[in-house]
Amino acid sequence: MVLGALGRAAADAVNNEPAAAATNAVALDALVGETLKSNPELQFYCAELAAAKAGRKAAGLMPNPELSGSAGYKTSRARSTGLSAEGVAWSVSLVQPFEWPGLIGLRKATANRDVELAELGLERFGVALATRVRVLAYGLFAAEQKAGAAREVAERFKALRDVLVEREPAGVTPLLETRVIEATELTMQRKASEAELASKATLLELNQLRGSARGSGLSVREPALNFGQSPARRSWS
Repeated sequence: MVLGALGRAAADAVNNEPAAAATNAVALDALVGETLKSNPELQFYCAELAAAKAGRKAAGLMPNPELSGSAGYKTSRARSTGLSAEGVAWSVSLVQPFEWPGLIGLRKATANRDVELAELGLERFGVALATRVRVLAYGLFAAEQKAGAAREVAERFKALRDVLVEREPAGVTPLLETRVIEATELTMQRKASEAELASKATLLELNQLRGSARGSGLSVREPALNFGQSPARRSWS
């Protein structure tokens, strides 16, 4: 009876998924693309890369001309004649800095190096982020499936226990069977609770990477596992 209940519960949990979850499920590639578009840290790195490219453009330009001026009031007196004069005094200067040969090229090379490093860092972070999202999505799907199967098995054991409790016990053996079924039901309920906690923790990290609210719901569509061909056998003889 116990093996039959376990077999039926596992088959129902795998083959009979809720229609609502299947409708709202998100494909793995779509989830990765959404995360790469809305991840806050990735957007920050993109802004840093844009700033580095702007710095590279400015590194090849000559310094701008410097215009300065001054104005004031001036009073003067001639010693020989004793005559005095006063009026407004002003001056204007325009300066164009010229740099040493090769300095602009050095600045451009440094800026290009900064852009290359920023692009490499951005690409590396994007790959790591996509990999982490895939791992979390697989974990979320597995935790949801495990929780559903454990809940189904616990419900089957509960129904079986209710049937055994209703009939008249005829000796110690039926009582022991009932106690075993009750203990197994509690074990499956505990496993379902653990799977639900793991699912919530995974969903919380996924929402953080996606830049979504903490309580946003998400269901991952069953990933398609494509296994490649095994390598050819190598003969060591």
